[in-house]
Amino acid sequence: KPMRTGPLPPSLTLAPDRSLPPLRLGAELQAVVRRSSEGRLLLELASGHLLSPRSRVPLRAGDQLQLRVAQLQPVTVLQILSTRRPEQPLQAGLRALLGSDGSRTNLAAGLSQLLDLAATAPPPLRALLAAVAAQVRRPEQLADPRELAAALRDSGLFLEARLLGQPQERPEQDFKAQLLRLLAQLQTAPAGGKVAAEETATSRGQLSRLAEGAGRLLARLETLQLHAASSQDLDLLFELPLQGQAGPESLQLRIQRERQGEAETETVGSGGLLVRLRFNFAEDAMGAALHWCGSGVSVYWWAERAATAARLQAALPQLVERLQALGLEVRELHCFEAEPPAVDELPVLQMQGLIDERA
Repeated sequence: KPMRTGPLPPSLTLAPDRSLPPLRLGAELQAVVRRSSEGRLLLELASGHLLSPRSRVPLRAGDQLQLRVAQLQPVTVLQILSTRRPEQPLQAGLRALLGSDGSRTNLAAGLSQLLDLAATAPPPLRALLAAVAAQVRRPEQLADPRELAAALRDSGLFLEARLLGQPQERPEQDFKAQLLRLLAQLQTAPAGGKVAAEETATSRGQLSRLAEGAGRLLARLETLQLHAASSQDLDLLFELPLQGQAGPESLQLRIQRERQGEAETETVGSGGLLVRLRFNFAEDAMGAALHWCGSGVSVYWWAERAATAARLQAALPQLVERLQALGLEVRELHCFEAEPPAVDELPVLQMQGLIDERA
């Protein structure tokens, strides 16, 4: 029978070298591609040995190789059985968050659950929980531009950027920094000391619930940060917890840069800035969308309840006057009695390739 031939697997060649580790024909090896300071290709074996192969195969630093020793004489040949590219930081971060349901839970809802446990928390934790509770604002506070700017600055989305850009300033009011301090304290908090075993078990259970709640909040914050980092253009989603007269409420505010041709209406023009918000009240919901391109704006409002929609409709002339006073041309202005559209759709949570099917 004629011999069947096919393409040979890509391979690496090792020149004779007494420093080579002992290799056995047919043995399979695992290696990571490295680069020397001079840019020379290196292979780091699981044993720690470094090899200097010759190859025309395009390899990148960090690639993980599965190799087979195909030849030992006169030169050593290593066949490449498989190559895995190094995981991107974004995918690694998302994979770490997959195990937490907090990544998909509104910050306001998660914070409300955490603060329900604060009243009976051990005294050493109460100051930290009080700092976290200070993130909850009244709706009227956000009507002040300075209060709104402070709320966005301390939302937790910018913690690392602030530490990098202003290392001399400690972001004491930053939400993420407060959560990290709380979690660090929870990890070192004594469970009971010299108390009865039953009380110790209760204390441990409470500390565990507090840690789980803080962990869910941190997972959501980091999901919002990864969403912003993965976007090609400006796309920030802020979730601000509020305390209304009827109970916990929240404001979701999303700021996006629209690309050319992505504006929802032709009158807005091509590109620009899109600002969307949604107020989630105890018994109602209200939303808005503002398209800003050049000197023109278009504004749309939604309200679930007829009474709220009527109040918004009556306030539209005053809104037009304020926008015109800022030098803006009001192109469209509408108010709808309907459920406001969601603003928290995050494509980052639908990314493909986060699960390794071979695992």
